[in-house]
Amino acid sequence: MPVGGRTSVILSQLNQFIQNHSLFIVGVSCLLWVVLVLWIIREPLGLPGSKLFTSPFLYVYIFAAIVSAVVFSLITDPLTGFYFSVRHHGLLFLFPAFIPLFSKLLKIDWRDIADIMACTLPGLIAMTRLSCIINGCCYGRCFPGTQTFIPLREIVISVLIAVNLLIIRWYRHGRAKGILLPGFAVFYGFFRLLEIALRFNPDWSNNARDRVFAIIYIALGILLAIVISEFSETQKKSKSKNK
Repeated sequence: MPVGGRTSVILSQLNQFIQNHSLFIVGVSCLLWVVLVLWIIREPLGLPGSKLFTSPFLYVYIFAAIVSAVVFSLITDPLTGFYFSVRHHGLLFLFPAFIPLFSKLLKIDWRDIADIMACTLPGLIAMTRLSCIINGCCYGRCFPGTQTFIPLREIVISVLIAVNLLIIRWYRHGRAKGILLPGFAVFYGFFRLLEIALRFNPDWSNNARDRVFAIIYIALGILLAIVISEFSETQKKSKSKNK
């Protein structure tokens, strides 16, 4: 077999393997991202060195992220549950519900937990969006006057990674206190609406559902800001009375 033909066969087999194991690849990518980010911010977490890997927080955090994605999948699309679980909606809708548990494990303020969560979420969403590339969906529209698609999926992933790095920088420099997670939810809602507007997808009903989700992200961000702020103020007053 010619070298070019052999290379083509290998690439075809590799592509088939990736498509058949897309859920596994996305899952491992998400896991590695969480561990990497929590390692980067381990000192602000109060878990320096190997303490991060012996802390229940790390494993509960990973488990909660998985549960959030899977439960949301089963609720919204029970027939194709595990395929849908590679999508990211559960991370924004259900994952924040674990803030009280994480706060108890680390014994720190809700606002700090929200900021920690914001340090991983954009990258986690980016990792789940790898499935769009693997499965060949969510193409961008064609550039005007051409047949060339906008590399929409790649742009979305790149923007999310850039936003995540910026959030980590803010967090490590102590410039955040409960604003990062609500702020990201609002940002992502508007960013998602822009993405949907640039998407080529004949299935308009699916686009409509994604638009609804995007609007909910914005509302969720505002609600989170109010809840986190109110609860933190209540905690402060309670501590003041105890003193």
